[in-house]
This record gives sequence, structure tokens and C-alpha cells, in this order.
Amino acid sequence: MKHRETSIQAYETIKYTNLLSKKRFAVYETLFKYGPLTATGIADRIPHNKSPSVGFNVHARLCELRDRGVVQELGVIECPFTKMKVINWDVTPNLPKNPEQTKKPRAKEKDVYWNYSNEPIYVLFKKNNYEVKLRINPNEGIDVKVLNLQKKVSE
Repeated sequence: MKHRETSIQAYETIKYTNLLSKKRFAVYETLFKYGPLTATGIADRIPHNKSPSVGFNVHARLCELRDRGVVQELGVIECPFTKMKVINWDVTPNLPKNPEQTKKPRAKEKDVYWNYSNEPIYVLFKKNNYEVKLRINPNEGIDVKVLNLQKKVSE
């Protein structure tokens, strides 16, 4: 079992303070104990994980761990399992940080419309091949019409 002196303290802190989810920690711990490794090498060594597609996606966990700063890409090598060019990964001495999140714009106040009268409101929107028409009447309720645009075009 290999240990990098700079990573031991980070590993112990992460392990005993639960700074990573179970799946992320399983990938991190395997990489710490046996690294540097490829994603396939990690998946092969994780307990109860028979292949990279069984259990959980090692590639996704590696990207999440990279974004948190606890693993790094060392470069591209030939995978000993697949013989293809793949990324070689290793742990860093860093503790996990929260990745920067892109915030979705929220609806602005001017985009929200309120109907204070008793008149019906008509709403039309399209999603994929469907067109949805809503008629909202405060006194009668909601009428919904859904049109399949694909059928409409083919007729």
C-alpha cells in the first residue's frame, strides 16, 4: 500500500470527518491506497464493484472530486486494462472545497403576472413536440388542451 506523506493528513481528516459522500470517499480512498490509477483501475479495486458500469460511475465521481480539489489529473497514459489512452489520477494534499456553482437566473418580479380581475388567463407553451394551451378562469377552473405537433405535421 503506497502512501504519499503530503496526503496522509488530508486522508485522515476526510475519513474521520465525513467531508465526502460515501461514493466519493470510496473512489478517493481507493485512489489514495493504490494510486495513481485510471478510472478503470479504481473501479476494479472498489469493493463490490465488478465493472465501471456497475454500482456507480467512477468517471463522474472523479470529476466531482477534481472540482473539490482532492484529486488531480496527472496526464494521459495507456490504460493497462483497455489499452486506450486515458487519464491517470492521483490524490492531492487538499481538503475538499465546495465547487463553484453556476446560479440559474430567477424569475424577475416584472416577469410574474398576477390576474386581479375575474377574466380568464390564456397560457401557451411548447415543449418538445407538444403544444400546451391553458385557460385559467377564476370562476370555472382550468381547461387544458395538449396538441401533439408531430402528428399535426404528419397529417
